[in-house]
Amino acid sequence: MELVLQAETRTERGTGAAPKLRGAGFIPAVVYARGFHETIKVSRRELERLVAHGGTSRLLKLAIQRGKKVEEQPVLIKELQRDPVKEDIIHVDFQAVAMDQPVTTEVPVRLVGAEKRHKEGVLIELLLHALSISCLPNAIPEAITVDITNLPVGESLHVRDLTPPAGVKILTPADEVVVTIALPAGVEEVTPTGEAAEPELVTEKKEE
Repeated sequence: MELVLQAETRTERGTGAAPKLRGAGFIPAVVYARGFHETIKVSRRELERLVAHGGTSRLLKLAIQRGKKVEEQPVLIKELQRDPVKEDIIHVDFQAVAMDQPVTTEVPVRLVGAEKRHKEGVLIELLLHALSISCLPNAIPEAITVDITNLPVGESLHVRDLTPPAGVKILTPADEVVVTIALPAGVEEVTPTGEAAEPELVTEKKEE
């Protein structure tokens, strides 16, 4: 699904311009491209909707109103600034991209089988919530899926164990741990016979 965000060039200047824009329902923004940048404004409601729907790593298309003309520009969200108290979006930086050039971004990790494992009573520790990737802009996935349905207790999945979508290269170091499965403290692992595994006792042979 293509995500489109309406925008307008921003002519407001001065220290009081940004608060006035926010009061009118807009978010001040900047589009960065090679060698130049442009100040724009976008609808706060529309931006928040797109971020909630697609996160901050999805490819967006800005439809920028320049006078009587509307020009489209594919972008990625470079930085999202939020109010430290209210957590409202107060400013956004976009990075213009070329559709035929690879980009580097981060995408979230999405666990498959987590609900099943929770019902089994195991502990799931997700150590990497996002992965750094490189690919063409239109190949950016919504997330990298990690299947833990059959991951044994006490085992871990590393970045090297993951299979990214076609055309996507994972840049996060291969030896980093993504997720681990463990038993809660004080719970013993059950053997296939249904009995708790007991350690083998080693005794010294008595002298005759």
